[in-house]
Parts: sequence; C-alpha cells; structure tokens
Amino acid sequence: MFTYNLLKEAFGLYEGLRLDDVLVLACQHLLNDQQKAFELLIEAGLKPENCIVVGKNYSANPDVIKALQMKGCVIAPFSTDFDPLQKFDDWFESKLTAFLEQEIGLSKLQKFHKIIILDDGGFMHLAVNKICGNMKNIVGIEQTSSGFHKIRESVIKFPSTPITRTFHKLTLESPFIAQNGYERINRHIQIRNKINPNILVIGLGAIGRQIAGQLFLIHGHRGNATDIKWDSWNVLEHGASQLLNNDGKIIAPVDAIERLGEFDVIIGTTGSPVLTNSDINRLHPEVSLISMSSSDREFPAVAFRQAGGEIHDDYWMENRCLVNGGFPITFDGTPQSLPPEQIELTVAMMFTCLLNEASDNMYTLSMVMNRLLSMWEPYCNKQA
Repeated sequence: MFTYNLLKEAFGLYEGLRLDDVLVLACQHLLNDQQKAFELLIEAGLKPENCIVVGKNYSANPDVIKALQMKGCVIAPFSTDFDPLQKFDDWFESKLTAFLEQEIGLSKLQKFHKIIILDDGGFMHLAVNKICGNMKNIVGIEQTSSGFHKIRESVIKFPSTPITRTFHKLTLESPFIAQNGYERINRHIQIRNKINPNILVIGLGAIGRQIAGQLFLIHGHRGNATDIKWDSWNVLEHGASQLLNNDGKIIAPVDAIERLGEFDVIIGTTGSPVLTNSDINRLHPEVSLISMSSSDREFPAVAFRQAGGEIHDDYWMENRCLVNGGFPITFDGTPQSLPPEQIELTVAMMFTCLLNEASDNMYTLSMVMNRLLSMWEPYCNKQA
C-alpha cells in the first residue's frame, strides 16, 4: 500500500495550525490521492462538516465518495450523475451553483476566519463569486490552465492563486500525464486495429507537446500537430515544438481543417472546443476522437451521445468513435488515474497551498514550492 509520506511531510510543515474556523469549498477529482489528502486535512483539525466537496462525474470514484462521506465530509449529491444529452460545462455549473446556494448562507460564512476554495477548472470560483464574492475572508486556489484562463477572464472579487503555471505543473507533471495518455491512446489504437494510423494532435500546450512528442518523435507514428491559438502565441517558442517543426510535423490550423478527413485519430488537448457538429461529416469515416483535456468540450460530444449510455462508454456515429464519452482518456472510473508516486507532489502542492492560506501565508508560495520539491526528490530518486 502506498504510504503518501510526502503528503504527510507537507502537512507537517503546518503542525499545530488551527483549522476549526476554516471552511473549505473544493471542486476536485475524487480519487485515492484526494481522499488521502482530505483525510489528512480532517486529522489536522478541519471539521468534517466544514469540508464541502464537489466531484466531477468523469473523475469521481464512488468508493472514494463513500469513504469521504463516512469521514463526515459534505459531498455534492450530483458528483457521479451523468446526462449524456447535456454538455458537461453548462450542466455542472448549474448544478454546482444550486448546490452551494442551498449548502451555504451568508450568516454561516461570516463566522469563519478563512473560506478557501480548492478548485479544478474554475467552476467553484465562479459559483462562489456569484453567491458571496464580496466577502473579505474568501481566497481561491486553482490548479488547471483552463480554470486559470476562466478566472482571469471573469470579474472575480476575491484573490486567487494559480498553481498551474508553477515549475512543477509545467515541467514535472506534464510528462507523467502525457505518458499515461499515450499508453491509453495506444491501447485504443490497438483495440480498433488501426495499422500505422494518421494522427492529428490539436493543442501545443504543455500536455499537447508531450503527447505529440511521444507519438511522432519517440514512437514514430504518422501525423501532425497544430494549435488553435496559432495567432496569439509563438508555437515554436518551446524546444519540443521546434523539434516537431524540424521533423515537418507542425501544420497551420487552416491546413488541419482542410485535411480533416485524412486523420484516423484526432487528439484534443486545448481545453476548448476544436470541432463542431458541422465538422462531423468531414471527419475520416473511422476516426477516433480522443480528449486529453478537462470536461467534454473538445469535440461535439452530445451529437455522439444521442442514444444514451454511461459516462465512460465509447460512443459511435456509424464507424466514427468518440472515446470515453468525450471526457479525458486518462480518467476511466477507477480510483486511481496516475500512479500515486507520480501525482503525490501535485496533490501535496494543492493542499499545502490550502494550509498556507489557512495560516495567513506563513510562507511565500515560492518557499512552499521549493520545500516540496526538495522533499520530493528522495522519493522521486527512489522510484527511479
């Protein structure tokens, strides 16, 4: 059994911290790693009833939810619900806002020294901002790029710390996610018996570059990569993109759209819609559409899900396949996505930021990150 020693050491940085007047509002993947972190938070003094958690249905494991409920945490009842005929984002935002309006009230909130939002995707930030954003005791923590952009584009009335741009998230975590994604993508290709498929990777952010590198540079698959933000940033500013470009793999978005029917596999890593309903008939007749980003927004998921089904099903339109319901292929309903030794640092980083906010910033963010990295190195070397 994995012992989560790094996570325990991270909590040890704040030994003796008072948490009985702190409220945590969390929107998280509910897997084994998050379960352990929430349990440690309660052991450290957070009252279970002050731990209000919303799970995302595509990354919420029922056994983890039951374990947290037995600890006394308040878990949103829709955390495992799924309506195949609704896009996740609109459905989830509506459910989350209604849940919070019922669960929290202004009179309750005023008694807390600190209300801390632990968010994945920006949904909790937007809901809290709508309900009680003017309160002075609210702070936020966001861990994803899509959530960071969502918060930045909204008028959020309270301070928020994005950890998505930290060295670890960009440099250390991305290869783990990309490797995991590549292995799952490769299994799907083998199951569909696609011989030497022509692959398109859309998105050249941290994950997209790693996925494209795995597919094209390391494993020699045919295909191309492109980026929908072609005009807003230099797609060749990273070494991995330069290597892909030198190998002739990067194409402009307009060329990708013109050649859409050539690709046997299309992988979306942008966190934004990349194809619409009108594009479906232009796709390869046996294409596989695979998401490596949050939610189901990369592809026209609802069009594929008209006949209904379960959240992690593959959905078909004749021989065109929407893999894993349009949700990230790295989540499959099991209680573990990445191996715990690969994800523990990320979870420790999130919850240490939470503890740091509860302590009124005992340390600077850079001090926290450097301390965690220094503690993580022995575990990393041992695993290697």
